[in-house]
Amino acid sequence: MAIDVFLSVGRTATDSHRRFVAVIEQHLKTSGFLPRTVYGIAGTPLPAIEHDMRRCAGTAIIALERLFVPAAVEFRGARQQWVIEGLSLPTVWVQVEAALAHSLRHPLLVVVERGLCRQGLLAREHGWPVEELSLHAPEIDGRAFQEAFAAWATRVRHNHHAMRSSDGRRYAPPSWRVECAT
Repeated sequence: MAIDVFLSVGRTATDSHRRFVAVIEQHLKTSGFLPRTVYGIAGTPLPAIEHDMRRCAGTAIIALERLFVPAAVEFRGARQQWVIEGLSLPTVWVQVEAALAHSLRHPLLVVVERGLCRQGLLAREHGWPVEELSLHAPEIDGRAFQEAFAAWATRVRHNHHAMRSSDGRRYAPPSWRVECAT
């Protein structure tokens, strides 16, 4: 029986995005996971997202470019302001859903489109795997992704079994950390 995992992904706007998401979804399915995603909720989607996440044993985040900013100024008007060029940003919902997943103690896997700005919970320093993949040729067969995915999948399976146990405690190793190559 497949294990439910929450898949956080913004609306796809291009064929490249749709193919990229399909590759990750297929990999999840062939690995024994059932991706669950909340789309098209009128009003605030948070209650539906939280409801679905609570039924899942882990979360995978797919962060794709939503907004491209050719040039921006950070700290505009400050003594030390600087110009940022070519800024590629995801939807804010991947940050919201990553925070909610973290608060639920879900094992978290973050897959980021190469070139995307990795701020907040998409940054590598939080202790969960953040894999940057090419939109046109996702390297899901590459060693780095396979190792990160296998470690995440193991934690998801442990969490799934813990959720089904008599005490219902979620799997949460006290000091788990994955070091990612830069």
